[in-house]
Amino acid sequence: MKIYINTRITAQLIKGSTGDHLWADNYDGKYTEEVFKFQSDIATKIALALNAVITPEEKQKLVTPPTIHVTAYDYILRARDEKWKYWFLKIRLPGRMRRDNMIKH
Repeated sequence: MKIYINTRITAQLIKGSTGDHLWADNYDGKYTEEVFKFQSDIATKIALALNAVITPEEKQKLVTPPTIHVTAYDYILRARDEKWKYWFLKIRLPGRMRRDNMIKH
């Protein structure tokens, strides 16, 4: 038995310096374990919509899944997120606070 998940992804392109909204589109799909194919299809559609040139090497990266084990990949992404939270809260933020305190005095 396969369980299909309906998914909608809204991609937006915002100009960072002004906050202006440049482009947006919705991508709908149903997938089971083929989350990497879904991700690759969306990345390709976005690149085409933006008239980006995709080199053969980039195209190969788009169609080659990072792993066949979706659960393992999920754990990797969660661990990466935790690493960045730790880095920000334990290293970056205290450094900024020390710098700000030095400037005030």
